[in-house]
Amino acid sequence: MKNSLIIFDNLYPVIFEGKSAGRRNVENQFLLSSIPGSKVLVPPTGAPFMGNRTKQEFEAAKRIYLDQEKSVGEEQIEYFDPYKRIEGKLAYVVFQEPTARILPFLELSSLPFVFSIYPGGGFAMGEGPAKKAEIISDHQLKKIARSKMFRKAIVYHRIIFNHLVENKIIPEKKLLFINGGHVQLARHEVLPKTYFGKDRDDFNICFVAHRYSRTGECKGYDILVKTARILLQQSKKFKFHIVGDWDASVQDLSGIEDNFVFYGKQHKEFFPEFYARMDVILSPTRKNYPNMGKFDGFPLVIDAGYCGVAMFVTDPMNQNEEYISGKNIEIITRDKDDIAHRILKYLKKPKALMKLSKKGQDIVIRTRDRDQHMSQKIEYLRQEMASLDGQ
Repeated sequence: MKNSLIIFDNLYPVIFEGKSAGRRNVENQFLLSSIPGSKVLVPPTGAPFMGNRTKQEFEAAKRIYLDQEKSVGEEQIEYFDPYKRIEGKLAYVVFQEPTARILPFLELSSLPFVFSIYPGGGFAMGEGPAKKAEIISDHQLKKIARSKMFRKAIVYHRIIFNHLVENKIIPEKKLLFINGGHVQLARHEVLPKTYFGKDRDDFNICFVAHRYSRTGECKGYDILVKTARILLQQSKKFKFHIVGDWDASVQDLSGIEDNFVFYGKQHKEFFPEFYARMDVILSPTRKNYPNMGKFDGFPLVIDAGYCGVAMFVTDPMNQNEEYISGKNIEIITRDKDDIAHRILKYLKKPKALMKLSKKGQDIVIRTRDRDQHMSQKIEYLRQEMASLDGQ
């Protein structure tokens, strides 16, 4: 029987410490349960920082995943066999670079496809030293778009959409824009917030990120530590809560280590309670790091914002269209003194911080809701498959 939708995802299913984890798992569960006859094919090549996954490793991850996620059937997840013709109505591929890798197999199987473009995943853009990376990325996208099997690219960031159209990389009629990535939590999972100055005396600042470099400059951890030193000279009320593969050895914390708490990598279930007691999330990211032409989406901390944490974030690519700094977000530079000055302002005015966090939360709920976002994508994929029925 021919499957309706074939999803290619080289990281699925993501398993961390014996449990299903990550936004990719959530998204694929939505697609598999919403579109009858859909399945995921998992190529062996993982993300650069994860390496390749053997079939045995995949099967072990699949067994753990299926034991926990009862909405997905065993026949809906399969290791990709390059020697087997792909039978389906439409393919959906996650990210640009995996699409380029899988393109010959899609063409050999005469399988129409849609793919998603996010920051990272092969996409690059920029000026000066980053221009070479942009040219390579654009060339790859043009090759994908020339395929007779190419139907559409789903784009989530206006800066990428504009780049593709203005530089004639992909025609506008071949692009579907869905505003931003989505949060991984459902609305009912968000817990009531506690606030500094109202419910407790500690001013809780969190930093949540994967570490891709030895000392953490990739995500601005070095800036956080420098900012923490300034803040703690003014008040010992500041506490810093670090989630991800970080510890006290990544940066020198001498003299301030007692005000840092490290939680390690965590599952989705950890975050509702965690964010409920956080006041600020700090994300001083940078562009062109770890590689030229790479950048993060904006704002990067939407899960925290969704839970009512005040967002203090950089915007090095000028992506902001929805927020007003000082009203519903704080758009910061990577200057430690500037960041500390902004935070200290709220130390004296906790009600203003509460207002900032609530207004930011309202925007994230309105624009990045998981169910709303996935409904848009599912509806589009259904329409695309329906349009293929008459061909």
